[in-house]
Amino acid sequence: MTYKNIIVAVESDEMDETLCSRATRLAELFGSKVKLVHVIEPLAPLMASSAGGINPVAIDSRQHTNAKKAVSLSLSKLAASMMDTDVTTVVVEAIDVRAAIQDQAKEFSADLIIVGSWGKTGLALMFGGATASNMLKDSPCDVLAVSIN
Repeated sequence: MTYKNIIVAVESDEMDETLCSRATRLAELFGSKVKLVHVIEPLAPLMASSAGGINPVAIDSRQHTNAKKAVSLSLSKLAASMMDTDVTTVVVEAIDVRAAIQDQAKEFSADLIIVGSWGKTGLALMFGGATASNMLKDSPCDVLAVSIN
């Protein structure tokens, strides 16, 4: 089995370097292309009630835009650190992280999705995210859960 197109689900600074290091080694081994994907929650409209009922309130989206720019910059720096690897980056706005990453995998014709795993079990898994274990559900390709301890 060879992996020609690899998705790396970038989630937090603590695990990004480890995941990108693993992706770089696999890309060198198989001559793969790599796509770094970070999912950010979309800006939710703020609703307020008034005498006329519930109305959308115009809110300043600068903070959300700045957060997206910061994530994009961070992804660019990660991509630059993956020397001699064909890397693209994308920031996706979505509520469902698993579905967004899987959609990116399908779009990229990925053979492998790399995610970080904190090794949580039981209640810690329920309250701690569980992106790695959720990624296995309906995955369009192999999933590599890299242990981050």
